[in-house]
Amino acid sequence: MRSIRSLFLVVLIASLVTAPAGGARAARRFTFYGAGWGHGVGLSQWGAYGLAQQGWSAEGILTHFYSGTRVGHAAHPPFKIRAGIVQGVQAVHLSATRGPVGVRVGSVHGPEAGRIGTGSTWTVFHRGGRFRLYDGRGRLVGGRSWGGVREPLFVRYAGSGSSVHVAEAGHTYGRGWIEIELYACGVCALRAIAVVSPERYLDGVAEVPSSWPMAAMEAQAIAARTYAFEKAARLGAHRPGCDCTVYASTADQVYAGWDKEAGPDGGRWLAAVRRTRAEVATYHGALIQAYFSSSSGGHTESNANVWGGAPLPYLHGVCDPGDFTSANPNRAWTASMTASAIAVRIRRATGRRIGSARRFTEVRRTPSGRIEAITVAGTRGSVRISGDTLASALGLRSPLVWIDHDRRVRAPLRRRYDHLGCGPGVPMAPVMHVAGGIRQRFARGALWRNAKRGRTFWVRGPVERLYVARGGSGGPLGMPRSDIERAPACRGCVRTLFEHGAIYTKPGAGVHAVYGRVFWAFYTHGGTTKLGFPTTGVRKGRRGVKSAWFERGAIRCSGPGRCRVVRR
Repeated sequence: MRSIRSLFLVVLIASLVTAPAGGARAARRFTFYGAGWGHGVGLSQWGAYGLAQQGWSAEGILTHFYSGTRVGHAAHPPFKIRAGIVQGVQAVHLSATRGPVGVRVGSVHGPEAGRIGTGSTWTVFHRGGRFRLYDGRGRLVGGRSWGGVREPLFVRYAGSGSSVHVAEAGHTYGRGWIEIELYACGVCALRAIAVVSPERYLDGVAEVPSSWPMAAMEAQAIAARTYAFEKAARLGAHRPGCDCTVYASTADQVYAGWDKEAGPDGGRWLAAVRRTRAEVATYHGALIQAYFSSSSGGHTESNANVWGGAPLPYLHGVCDPGDFTSANPNRAWTASMTASAIAVRIRRATGRRIGSARRFTEVRRTPSGRIEAITVAGTRGSVRISGDTLASALGLRSPLVWIDHDRRVRAPLRRRYDHLGCGPGVPMAPVMHVAGGIRQRFARGALWRNAKRGRTFWVRGPVERLYVARGGSGGPLGMPRSDIERAPACRGCVRTLFEHGAIYTKPGAGVHAVYGRVFWAFYTHGGTTKLGFPTTGVRKGRRGVKSAWFERGAIRCSGPGRCRVVRR
Protein backbone atom coordinates (compact mmCIF):
# COMPACT_ATOMS: atom_id res chain seq x y z
CA MET A 1 0.00 0.00 0.00
CA ARG A 2 2.84 2.35 0.88
CA SER A 3 4.52 1.64 -2.50
CA ILE A 4 1.26 2.43 -4.37
CA ARG A 5 1.01 5.77 -2.55
CA SER A 6 4.63 6.57 -3.41
CA LEU A 7 4.00 5.78 -7.08
CA PHE A 8 0.90 8.04 -7.06
CA LEU A 9 2.94 10.93 -5.61
CA VAL A 10 5.63 10.51 -8.27
CA VAL A 11 3.04 10.58 -11.09
CA LEU A 12 1.28 13.61 -9.54
CA ILE A 13 4.53 15.59 -9.22
CA ALA A 14 5.52 14.70 -12.77
CA SER A 15 2.15 15.88 -14.12
CA LEU A 16 2.48 19.19 -12.28
CA VAL A 17 5.97 19.75 -13.67
CA THR A 18 5.00 18.98 -17.28
CA ALA A 19 1.60 20.76 -17.30
CA PRO A 20 1.32 24.12 -19.13
CA ALA A 21 1.75 27.21 -16.93
CA GLY A 22 -1.36 27.83 -14.87
CA GLY A 23 -2.74 24.46 -15.92
CA ALA A 24 -4.10 26.02 -19.14
CA ARG A 25 -4.99 23.82 -22.06
CA ALA A 26 -3.80 24.49 -25.59
CA ALA A 27 -5.44 27.62 -27.02
CA ARG A 28 -8.63 26.96 -29.00
CA ARG A 29 -8.12 27.49 -32.71
CA PHE A 30 -10.70 27.96 -35.43
CA THR A 31 -10.07 26.94 -39.03
CA PHE A 32 -11.65 28.90 -41.88
CA TYR A 33 -12.18 27.06 -45.17
CA GLY A 34 -12.72 29.67 -47.85
CA ALA A 35 -13.00 30.18 -51.59
CA GLY A 36 -12.51 33.23 -53.80
CA TRP A 37 -11.09 36.68 -53.24
CA GLY A 38 -12.98 39.97 -53.29
CA HIS A 39 -16.61 41.07 -53.26
CA GLY A 40 -17.64 38.59 -55.95
CA VAL A 41 -19.97 40.96 -57.83
CA GLY A 42 -20.00 40.91 -61.65
CA LEU A 43 -17.12 39.56 -63.70
CA SER A 44 -14.86 37.04 -61.99
CA GLN A 45 -11.40 37.58 -63.44
CA TRP A 46 -10.18 34.05 -62.70
CA GLY A 47 -13.56 32.78 -63.85
CA ALA A 48 -13.01 34.57 -67.17
CA TYR A 49 -9.56 32.95 -67.36
CA GLY A 50 -11.03 29.49 -66.85
CA LEU A 51 -13.85 30.01 -69.34
CA ALA A 52 -11.41 31.34 -71.95
CA GLN A 53 -9.40 28.13 -71.49
CA GLN A 54 -12.61 26.22 -72.21
CA GLY A 55 -13.04 28.10 -75.48
CA TRP A 56 -15.52 30.80 -74.47
CA SER A 57 -15.42 34.11 -76.38
CA ALA A 58 -15.05 37.49 -74.69
CA GLU A 59 -18.67 38.32 -75.48
CA GLY A 60 -19.85 34.98 -74.08
CA ILE A 61 -17.88 35.56 -70.88
CA LEU A 62 -19.29 39.06 -70.40
CA THR A 63 -22.92 38.19 -71.10
CA HIS A 64 -22.62 35.26 -68.70
CA PHE A 65 -21.38 37.33 -65.77
CA TYR A 66 -23.48 40.42 -66.66
CA SER A 67 -26.87 38.80 -67.21
CA GLY A 68 -29.02 40.11 -70.04
CA THR A 69 -26.38 42.50 -71.39
CA ARG A 70 -25.13 43.13 -74.91
CA VAL A 71 -21.70 44.09 -76.19
CA GLY A 72 -21.54 46.94 -78.69
CA HIS A 73 -19.83 50.22 -79.48
CA ALA A 74 -20.03 53.16 -77.07
CA ALA A 75 -22.43 55.82 -78.28
CA HIS A 76 -20.93 58.75 -76.32
CA PRO A 77 -17.43 58.02 -74.99
CA PRO A 78 -15.85 60.61 -72.67
CA PHE A 79 -13.33 63.01 -74.18
CA LYS A 80 -10.71 62.25 -71.52
CA ILE A 81 -10.32 59.89 -68.59
CA ARG A 82 -8.89 61.46 -65.44
CA ALA A 83 -7.24 58.75 -63.31
CA GLY A 84 -6.48 59.79 -59.74
CA ILE A 85 -3.01 58.36 -59.12
CA VAL A 86 -2.00 60.18 -55.88
CA GLN A 87 -4.04 61.87 -53.12
CA GLY A 88 -3.28 63.51 -49.79
CA VAL A 89 0.52 63.75 -49.92
CA GLN A 90 2.90 66.55 -49.00
CA ALA A 91 5.42 65.91 -51.79
CA VAL A 92 5.43 64.42 -55.29
CA HIS A 93 8.66 63.06 -56.80
CA LEU A 94 8.94 63.15 -60.60
CA SER A 95 11.68 61.24 -62.46
CA ALA A 96 12.13 61.73 -66.22
CA THR A 97 12.68 58.53 -68.23
CA ARG A 98 13.20 57.97 -71.96
CA GLY A 99 13.67 61.72 -72.46
CA PRO A 100 13.19 65.15 -70.82
CA VAL A 101 9.88 66.05 -69.19
CA GLY A 102 8.38 69.56 -69.12
CA VAL A 103 6.54 71.13 -66.18
CA ARG A 104 4.02 73.83 -67.10
CA VAL A 105 1.91 76.12 -64.94
CA GLY A 106 -1.81 76.88 -65.10
CA SER A 107 -2.68 74.77 -68.16
CA VAL A 108 -1.23 72.07 -70.34
CA HIS A 109 -0.11 74.83 -72.72
CA GLY A 110 0.86 77.32 -70.00
CA PRO A 111 4.30 78.80 -69.34
CA GLU A 112 7.02 76.27 -68.64
CA ALA A 113 8.55 76.30 -65.16
CA GLY A 114 11.35 74.04 -66.33
CA ARG A 115 12.34 70.72 -67.85
CA ILE A 116 13.34 67.61 -65.94
CA GLY A 117 16.38 66.10 -67.62
CA THR A 118 16.47 62.42 -68.49
CA GLY A 119 17.37 60.40 -65.39
CA SER A 120 16.85 63.36 -63.07
CA THR A 121 14.28 63.61 -60.26
CA TRP A 122 12.42 66.77 -59.24
CA THR A 123 10.36 67.17 -56.08
CA VAL A 124 7.13 69.13 -55.84
CA PHE A 125 6.40 70.66 -52.42
CA HIS A 126 4.02 73.43 -51.41
CA ARG A 127 4.29 76.48 -49.16
CA GLY A 128 1.81 79.26 -48.53
CA GLY A 129 -0.69 77.84 -51.00
CA ARG A 130 1.84 77.74 -53.87
CA PHE A 131 4.04 75.07 -55.48
CA ARG A 132 7.77 74.89 -54.94
CA LEU A 133 9.89 72.79 -57.32
CA TYR A 134 13.31 71.44 -56.40
CA ASP A 135 15.63 69.92 -58.96
CA GLY A 136 17.86 66.89 -58.55
CA ARG A 137 20.48 68.93 -56.69
CA GLY A 138 17.95 70.36 -54.24
CA ARG A 139 17.86 73.82 -55.85
CA LEU A 140 14.62 75.80 -56.04
CA VAL A 141 13.58 75.84 -59.70
CA GLY A 142 13.32 79.39 -61.04
CA GLY A 143 14.19 80.74 -57.60
CA ARG A 144 10.52 81.20 -56.72
CA SER A 145 7.13 79.56 -56.09
CA TRP A 146 4.73 78.64 -58.90
CA GLY A 147 0.98 78.46 -59.45
CA GLY A 148 -1.39 77.59 -56.63
CA VAL A 149 -4.85 76.22 -55.90
CA ARG A 150 -6.27 77.71 -59.10
CA GLU A 151 -3.15 77.13 -61.16
CA PRO A 152 -2.12 73.44 -61.12
CA LEU A 153 1.13 72.10 -62.51
CA PHE A 154 1.03 70.09 -65.73
CA VAL A 155 3.70 67.48 -66.40
CA ARG A 156 4.06 66.90 -70.14
CA TYR A 157 5.93 64.04 -71.74
CA ALA A 158 3.86 62.16 -74.30
CA GLY A 159 4.57 64.43 -77.29
CA SER A 160 8.32 63.87 -77.01
CA GLY A 161 8.10 60.11 -76.46
CA SER A 162 9.43 60.43 -72.92
CA SER A 163 7.78 59.30 -69.70
CA VAL A 164 7.73 60.18 -66.03
CA HIS A 165 7.92 58.00 -62.94
CA VAL A 166 5.83 59.18 -59.97
CA ALA A 167 7.32 57.67 -56.84
CA GLU A 168 4.19 58.18 -54.70
CA ALA A 169 2.08 56.27 -57.26
CA GLY A 170 4.73 53.63 -57.83
CA HIS A 171 4.31 53.75 -61.62
CA THR A 172 5.65 55.32 -64.79
CA TYR A 173 3.37 57.17 -67.21
CA GLY A 174 3.87 57.76 -70.92
CA ARG A 175 0.41 58.73 -72.23
CA GLY A 176 -1.40 62.06 -71.92
CA TRP A 177 -0.14 64.27 -69.08
CA ILE A 178 -0.18 64.53 -65.30
CA GLU A 179 -1.93 67.30 -63.45
CA ILE A 180 -0.68 68.14 -59.93
CA GLU A 181 -3.09 70.08 -57.75
CA LEU A 182 -3.12 71.81 -54.37
CA TYR A 183 -6.33 71.25 -52.41
CA ALA A 184 -7.84 71.21 -48.92
CA CYS A 185 -5.98 74.42 -48.04
CA GLY A 186 -5.70 75.68 -44.80
CA VAL A 187 -3.67 72.54 -44.31
CA CYS A 188 -3.09 71.92 -48.03
CA ALA A 189 -2.19 68.62 -49.67
CA LEU A 190 -1.09 67.50 -53.11
CA ARG A 191 -2.82 65.15 -55.52
CA ALA A 192 -1.92 63.99 -59.00
CA ILE A 193 -4.20 63.01 -61.86
CA ALA A 194 -3.18 61.25 -65.07
CA VAL A 195 -5.23 62.72 -67.92
CA VAL A 196 -5.47 60.34 -70.88
CA SER A 197 -7.65 59.73 -73.93
CA PRO A 198 -10.12 56.85 -73.34
CA GLU A 199 -8.37 54.16 -75.41
CA ARG A 200 -4.89 55.14 -74.20
CA TYR A 201 -6.21 54.93 -70.65
CA LEU A 202 -7.19 51.31 -71.36
CA ASP A 203 -3.62 50.63 -72.49
CA GLY A 204 -2.47 51.20 -68.90
CA VAL A 205 -5.18 49.34 -66.99
CA ALA A 206 -3.38 46.60 -65.08
CA GLU A 207 -6.13 44.36 -63.76
CA VAL A 208 -5.01 41.03 -65.23
CA PRO A 209 -1.64 39.65 -66.41
CA SER A 210 -0.84 40.23 -70.06
CA SER A 211 -0.01 36.54 -70.46
CA TRP A 212 -3.62 35.46 -69.92
CA PRO A 213 -5.77 33.89 -72.67
CA MET A 214 -6.80 36.51 -75.23
CA ALA A 215 -10.55 36.07 -74.68
CA ALA A 216 -10.13 36.71 -70.94
CA MET A 217 -8.10 39.87 -71.62
CA GLU A 218 -10.62 41.10 -74.19
CA ALA A 219 -13.42 40.57 -71.67
CA GLN A 220 -11.41 42.52 -69.08
CA ALA A 221 -10.71 45.34 -71.55
CA ILE A 222 -14.42 45.71 -72.34
CA ALA A 223 -15.37 45.54 -68.65
CA ALA A 224 -12.71 48.13 -67.71
CA ARG A 225 -13.78 50.45 -70.53
CA THR A 226 -17.44 50.11 -69.55
CA TYR A 227 -16.61 50.75 -65.91
CA ALA A 228 -14.72 53.97 -66.66
CA PHE A 229 -17.22 55.26 -69.24
CA GLU A 230 -20.17 54.63 -66.91
CA LYS A 231 -18.42 56.43 -64.05
CA ALA A 232 -17.74 59.39 -66.32
CA ALA A 233 -21.36 59.51 -67.48
CA ARG A 234 -22.87 59.14 -64.00
CA LEU A 235 -20.40 60.97 -61.72
CA GLY A 236 -18.49 63.23 -64.10
CA ALA A 237 -14.76 63.81 -64.48
CA HIS A 238 -14.20 65.79 -61.29
CA ARG A 239 -15.29 63.63 -58.37
CA PRO A 240 -14.64 65.10 -54.90
CA GLY A 241 -11.55 63.77 -53.18
CA CYS A 242 -9.60 63.00 -56.33
CA ASP A 243 -10.84 65.47 -58.99
CA CYS A 244 -10.89 62.43 -61.22
CA THR A 245 -13.11 60.14 -63.28
CA VAL A 246 -11.75 57.02 -61.59
CA TYR A 247 -9.21 56.24 -58.90
CA ALA A 248 -6.15 54.45 -60.27
CA SER A 249 -6.36 51.81 -57.54
CA THR A 250 -8.64 48.99 -56.45
CA ALA A 251 -11.00 51.71 -55.20
CA ASP A 252 -12.02 51.69 -58.88
CA GLN A 253 -9.58 49.84 -61.13
CA VAL A 254 -5.80 49.65 -61.23
CA TYR A 255 -4.12 51.98 -63.73
CA ALA A 256 -0.37 51.40 -64.05
CA GLY A 257 0.23 53.52 -67.15
CA TRP A 258 3.39 52.86 -69.12
CA ASP A 259 4.40 50.04 -66.77
CA LYS A 260 1.54 47.92 -68.14
CA GLU A 261 2.31 48.66 -71.78
CA ALA A 262 6.05 48.10 -71.46
CA GLY A 263 5.79 45.21 -69.01
CA PRO A 264 6.02 41.49 -69.78
CA ASP A 265 3.74 40.54 -72.69
CA GLY A 266 2.47 44.12 -72.79
CA GLY A 267 1.94 43.83 -76.52
CA ARG A 268 -0.69 41.13 -75.95
CA TRP A 269 -2.66 43.41 -73.65
CA LEU A 270 -2.45 46.25 -76.19
CA ALA A 271 -3.75 43.82 -78.82
CA ALA A 272 -6.73 42.98 -76.59
CA VAL A 273 -7.50 46.69 -76.21
CA ARG A 274 -7.20 47.30 -79.97
CA ARG A 275 -9.37 44.28 -80.84
CA THR A 276 -12.16 45.57 -78.61
CA ARG A 277 -11.79 49.24 -79.49
CA ALA A 278 -14.75 51.32 -78.20
CA GLU A 279 -16.69 48.18 -77.18
CA VAL A 280 -18.77 48.36 -74.00
CA ALA A 281 -21.42 46.28 -72.22
CA THR A 282 -24.94 47.70 -72.06
CA TYR A 283 -28.27 46.71 -70.55
CA HIS A 284 -31.32 47.92 -72.48
CA GLY A 285 -29.02 50.37 -74.26
CA ALA A 286 -27.47 51.94 -71.14
CA LEU A 287 -23.93 51.46 -69.88
CA ILE A 288 -23.77 49.00 -67.00
CA GLN A 289 -21.88 49.34 -63.74
CA ALA A 290 -19.29 46.75 -64.75
CA TYR A 291 -18.01 45.59 -61.36
CA PHE A 292 -15.45 42.81 -61.26
CA SER A 293 -13.31 41.02 -58.69
CA SER A 294 -10.44 38.59 -58.65
CA SER A 295 -12.13 35.29 -57.85
CA SER A 296 -15.77 34.41 -57.12
CA GLY A 297 -15.09 31.11 -55.39
CA GLY A 298 -17.38 29.39 -57.91
CA HIS A 299 -20.45 31.63 -57.72
CA THR A 300 -20.79 35.40 -58.10
CA GLU A 301 -22.87 37.56 -55.78
CA SER A 302 -25.75 40.01 -56.16
CA ASN A 303 -24.82 43.66 -55.73
CA ALA A 304 -27.69 44.07 -53.24
CA ASN A 305 -26.29 41.38 -50.96
CA VAL A 306 -22.87 43.08 -50.86
CA TRP A 307 -23.65 46.81 -50.84
CA GLY A 308 -27.38 46.96 -50.20
CA GLY A 309 -29.73 49.06 -52.27
CA ALA A 310 -31.76 47.92 -55.25
CA PRO A 311 -30.55 44.78 -57.01
CA LEU A 312 -29.34 45.48 -60.53
CA PRO A 313 -30.75 42.88 -62.95
CA TYR A 314 -27.41 42.31 -64.65
CA LEU A 315 -25.55 41.92 -61.34
CA HIS A 316 -27.37 39.00 -59.75
CA GLY A 317 -25.31 35.98 -58.72
CA VAL A 318 -24.49 33.36 -61.34
CA CYS A 319 -22.57 30.11 -61.35
CA ASP A 320 -18.91 30.58 -62.24
CA PRO A 321 -17.75 27.36 -63.94
CA GLY A 322 -14.32 28.78 -64.77
CA ASP A 323 -13.18 29.94 -61.33
CA PHE A 324 -11.83 26.60 -60.15
CA THR A 325 -9.16 26.51 -62.84
CA SER A 326 -5.97 25.03 -61.41
CA ALA A 327 -4.13 28.29 -62.17
CA ASN A 328 -6.27 30.23 -59.68
CA PRO A 329 -4.42 30.48 -56.34
CA ASN A 330 -7.59 31.77 -54.62
CA ARG A 331 -10.01 29.06 -55.71
CA ALA A 332 -9.65 27.49 -52.25
CA TRP A 333 -7.74 28.65 -49.20
CA THR A 334 -7.50 27.94 -45.49
CA ALA A 335 -6.80 30.22 -42.53
CA SER A 336 -6.41 29.40 -38.85
CA MET A 337 -6.72 31.69 -35.84
CA THR A 338 -6.83 31.40 -32.06
CA ALA A 339 -9.95 32.28 -30.10
CA SER A 340 -8.19 35.14 -28.34
CA ALA A 341 -6.86 36.60 -31.61
CA ILE A 342 -10.38 36.50 -33.05
CA ALA A 343 -11.72 38.38 -30.02
CA VAL A 344 -9.09 41.11 -30.40
CA ARG A 345 -9.88 41.58 -34.09
CA ILE A 346 -13.64 41.60 -33.51
CA ARG A 347 -13.20 44.27 -30.83
CA ARG A 348 -11.13 46.43 -33.18
CA ALA A 349 -13.76 46.12 -35.90
CA THR A 350 -16.90 46.54 -33.78
CA GLY A 351 -15.84 48.06 -30.47
CA ARG A 352 -17.45 45.11 -28.66
CA ARG A 353 -15.55 43.07 -26.06
CA ILE A 354 -16.76 39.47 -26.28
CA GLY A 355 -13.91 37.75 -24.46
CA SER A 356 -12.27 34.72 -26.02
CA ALA A 357 -14.28 33.43 -29.01
CA ARG A 358 -16.17 30.21 -28.28
CA ARG A 359 -18.35 29.54 -31.30
CA PHE A 360 -19.94 30.98 -34.43
CA THR A 361 -23.72 30.62 -34.57
CA GLU A 362 -26.87 31.75 -36.39
CA VAL A 363 -25.11 31.78 -39.75
CA ARG A 364 -27.24 33.21 -42.55
CA ARG A 365 -25.94 32.75 -46.08
CA THR A 366 -26.77 34.24 -49.47
CA PRO A 367 -27.70 31.95 -52.40
CA SER A 368 -24.03 31.95 -53.43
CA GLY A 369 -22.97 30.55 -50.03
CA ARG A 370 -21.39 33.73 -48.71
CA ILE A 371 -22.01 34.58 -45.09
CA GLU A 372 -24.58 37.38 -44.93
CA ALA A 373 -24.76 37.58 -41.13
CA ILE A 374 -23.22 35.62 -38.26
CA THR A 375 -23.09 35.73 -34.46
CA VAL A 376 -19.68 35.50 -32.80
CA ALA A 377 -20.15 34.21 -29.26
CA GLY A 378 -17.40 34.62 -26.67
CA THR A 379 -16.78 34.04 -22.99
CA ARG A 380 -18.05 37.55 -22.14
CA GLY A 381 -20.78 38.10 -24.66
CA SER A 382 -21.64 37.95 -28.33
CA VAL A 383 -21.98 40.22 -31.34
CA ARG A 384 -23.98 39.97 -34.56
CA ILE A 385 -22.00 41.09 -37.62
CA SER A 386 -22.14 40.88 -41.40
CA GLY A 387 -20.07 38.45 -43.41
CA ASP A 388 -18.12 41.33 -44.91
CA THR A 389 -17.29 42.62 -41.43
CA LEU A 390 -16.17 39.13 -40.41
CA ALA A 391 -13.92 38.82 -43.45
CA SER A 392 -12.48 42.32 -43.03
CA ALA A 393 -11.91 41.93 -39.27
CA LEU A 394 -10.21 38.53 -39.56
CA GLY A 395 -8.29 39.28 -42.76
CA LEU A 396 -10.10 36.62 -44.78
CA ARG A 397 -10.07 36.87 -48.57
CA SER A 398 -13.83 36.47 -48.91
CA PRO A 399 -16.98 35.92 -46.83
CA LEU A 400 -17.48 32.70 -48.82
CA VAL A 401 -16.14 30.65 -45.93
CA TRP A 402 -17.01 27.71 -43.68
CA ILE A 403 -15.79 27.53 -40.12
CA ASP A 404 -14.22 24.31 -38.77
CA HIS A 405 -16.08 22.23 -41.41
CA ASP A 406 -14.81 22.14 -44.98
CA ARG A 407 -17.94 22.33 -47.13
CA ARG A 408 -16.20 23.61 -50.25
CA VAL A 409 -17.06 21.83 -53.50
CA ARG A 410 -13.73 20.35 -54.55
CA ALA A 411 -12.47 17.83 -57.07
CA PRO A 412 -13.72 15.30 -58.10
CA LEU A 413 -17.22 16.72 -57.53
CA ARG A 414 -16.44 20.25 -58.72
CA ARG A 415 -16.56 19.62 -62.46
CA ARG A 416 -19.97 18.01 -62.23
CA TYR A 417 -21.27 20.76 -59.93
CA ASP A 418 -20.12 23.42 -62.41
CA HIS A 419 -21.57 21.47 -65.34
CA LEU A 420 -24.93 21.55 -63.53
CA GLY A 421 -24.71 25.34 -63.30
CA CYS A 422 -24.38 25.11 -59.51
CA GLY A 423 -27.88 23.60 -59.58
CA PRO A 424 -27.48 21.64 -56.31
CA GLY A 425 -27.14 24.98 -54.49
CA VAL A 426 -25.23 25.79 -51.30
CA PRO A 427 -23.20 22.93 -49.76
CA MET A 428 -24.81 21.72 -46.53
CA ALA A 429 -22.13 19.25 -45.40
CA PRO A 430 -18.53 18.23 -46.06
CA VAL A 431 -17.64 15.44 -48.47
CA MET A 432 -18.24 12.03 -46.87
CA HIS A 433 -16.87 8.63 -47.79
CA VAL A 434 -19.72 6.18 -48.28
CA ALA A 435 -20.05 2.66 -49.60
CA GLY A 436 -18.96 2.73 -53.24
CA GLY A 437 -17.57 6.27 -53.35
CA ILE A 438 -18.18 9.72 -51.85
CA ARG A 439 -21.17 11.99 -51.25
CA GLN A 440 -21.77 15.66 -50.54
CA ARG A 441 -25.15 17.08 -49.50
CA PHE A 442 -26.45 20.40 -50.86
CA ALA A 443 -29.51 22.59 -50.43
CA ARG A 444 -31.07 20.68 -53.34
CA GLY A 445 -30.13 17.05 -53.08
CA ALA A 446 -26.69 15.45 -53.10
CA LEU A 447 -23.85 14.62 -55.46
CA TRP A 448 -22.75 10.99 -55.35
CA ARG A 449 -19.39 9.97 -56.82
CA ASN A 450 -19.53 6.38 -58.07
CA ALA A 451 -15.94 5.19 -57.66
CA LYS A 452 -16.52 2.08 -59.79
CA ARG A 453 -17.69 4.11 -62.79
CA GLY A 454 -15.64 7.25 -62.13
CA ARG A 455 -18.71 9.44 -62.56
CA THR A 456 -20.74 11.84 -60.38
CA PHE A 457 -24.54 11.89 -60.25
CA TRP A 458 -27.06 14.35 -58.83
CA VAL A 459 -29.90 12.79 -56.84
CA ARG A 460 -32.56 15.12 -55.44
CA GLY A 461 -36.17 15.62 -54.45
CA PRO A 462 -38.50 12.66 -53.72
CA VAL A 463 -36.02 10.29 -55.36
CA GLU A 464 -33.29 11.28 -52.92
CA ARG A 465 -35.60 11.04 -49.92
CA LEU A 466 -36.63 7.50 -50.83
CA TYR A 467 -33.05 6.54 -51.67
CA VAL A 468 -31.77 7.75 -48.29
CA ALA A 469 -34.66 6.03 -46.54
CA ARG A 470 -33.54 2.77 -48.21
CA GLY A 471 -30.02 3.19 -46.83
CA GLY A 472 -28.38 5.19 -49.60
CA SER A 473 -25.35 3.59 -51.22
CA GLY A 474 -25.07 1.18 -48.30
CA GLY A 475 -28.63 -0.10 -48.87
CA PRO A 476 -30.03 -2.54 -51.43
CA LEU A 477 -29.91 -0.04 -54.32
CA GLY A 478 -26.15 0.65 -54.14
CA MET A 479 -24.49 3.64 -55.76
CA PRO A 480 -26.30 5.76 -58.41
CA ARG A 481 -25.31 5.07 -62.01
CA SER A 482 -27.44 7.74 -63.66
CA ASP A 483 -28.92 11.15 -62.97
CA ILE A 484 -32.66 11.56 -62.70
CA GLU A 485 -33.69 11.03 -66.33
CA ARG A 486 -36.88 10.89 -68.36
CA ALA A 487 -38.45 7.47 -68.54
CA PRO A 488 -39.41 6.31 -72.05
CA ALA A 489 -43.00 6.53 -73.34
CA CYS A 490 -44.41 8.37 -70.34
CA ARG A 491 -45.08 12.07 -69.91
CA GLY A 492 -43.77 13.38 -66.60
CA CYS A 493 -42.21 10.05 -65.65
CA VAL A 494 -38.60 9.80 -64.52
CA ARG A 495 -36.23 7.13 -63.34
CA THR A 496 -32.86 6.96 -61.64
CA LEU A 497 -30.66 3.91 -62.12
CA PHE A 498 -28.53 2.42 -59.35
CA GLU A 499 -26.02 -0.40 -59.29
CA HIS A 500 -28.63 -2.86 -58.02
CA GLY A 501 -31.93 -1.31 -59.02
CA ALA A 502 -33.85 1.82 -59.91
CA ILE A 503 -36.27 4.36 -58.52
CA TYR A 504 -39.27 5.22 -60.71
CA THR A 505 -41.55 8.24 -60.47
CA LYS A 506 -44.90 8.59 -62.24
CA PRO A 507 -47.50 11.28 -61.59
CA GLY A 508 -50.35 9.69 -59.70
CA ALA A 509 -48.45 6.46 -59.03
CA GLY A 510 -45.84 7.86 -56.63
CA VAL A 511 -42.15 7.11 -56.18
CA HIS A 512 -41.05 3.47 -55.81
CA ALA A 513 -37.73 1.67 -55.54
CA VAL A 514 -37.22 -1.66 -57.28
CA TYR A 515 -33.99 -3.55 -56.58
CA GLY A 516 -32.26 -6.89 -56.29
CA ARG A 517 -33.77 -9.97 -57.94
CA VAL A 518 -37.10 -8.21 -58.40
CA PHE A 519 -35.43 -5.46 -60.44
CA TRP A 520 -33.51 -7.88 -62.68
CA ALA A 521 -36.66 -9.91 -63.32
CA PHE A 522 -38.49 -6.67 -64.12
CA TYR A 523 -35.66 -5.59 -66.44
CA THR A 524 -35.39 -8.92 -68.31
CA HIS A 525 -39.15 -9.08 -68.83
CA GLY A 526 -39.35 -5.78 -70.67
CA GLY A 527 -39.39 -3.28 -67.81
CA THR A 528 -41.91 -0.46 -68.04
CA THR A 529 -42.68 -1.32 -71.67
CA LYS A 530 -44.27 -4.65 -70.69
CA LEU A 531 -45.23 -4.35 -67.03
CA GLY A 532 -45.69 -0.59 -66.73
CA PHE A 533 -44.49 1.50 -63.79
CA PRO A 534 -44.22 0.12 -60.27
CA THR A 535 -47.16 0.83 -58.00
CA THR A 536 -45.36 -0.51 -54.91
CA GLY A 537 -41.81 -0.87 -53.77
CA VAL A 538 -40.17 -4.21 -53.02
CA ARG A 539 -42.02 -6.00 -50.23
CA LYS A 540 -40.63 -8.78 -48.09
CA GLY A 541 -43.05 -11.58 -47.20
CA ARG A 542 -42.84 -14.91 -45.42
CA ARG A 543 -39.81 -17.14 -45.89
CA GLY A 544 -37.85 -14.36 -47.59
CA VAL A 545 -40.24 -14.02 -50.51
CA LYS A 546 -39.85 -10.57 -52.18
CA SER A 547 -42.43 -9.06 -54.48
CA ALA A 548 -43.51 -5.84 -56.17
CA TRP A 549 -46.63 -4.78 -58.06
CA PHE A 550 -46.69 -2.95 -61.37
CA GLU A 551 -49.36 -1.36 -63.53
CA ARG A 552 -49.74 -4.51 -65.62
CA GLY A 553 -48.62 -7.29 -63.35
CA ALA A 554 -46.47 -8.39 -60.44
CA ILE A 555 -43.15 -10.08 -59.75
CA ARG A 556 -42.64 -12.62 -56.96
CA CYS A 557 -39.14 -13.93 -56.11
CA SER A 558 -39.04 -16.89 -53.71
CA GLY A 559 -35.34 -17.77 -53.95
CA PRO A 560 -32.15 -17.47 -56.01
CA GLY A 561 -33.08 -17.60 -59.68
CA ARG A 562 -36.77 -18.26 -58.89
CA CYS A 563 -38.78 -15.22 -59.87
CA ARG A 564 -42.29 -15.48 -61.30
CA VAL A 565 -43.91 -12.77 -63.41
CA VAL A 566 -47.67 -12.52 -63.24
CA ARG A 567 -49.29 -10.38 -65.95
CA ARG A 568 -52.72 -8.85 -65.62
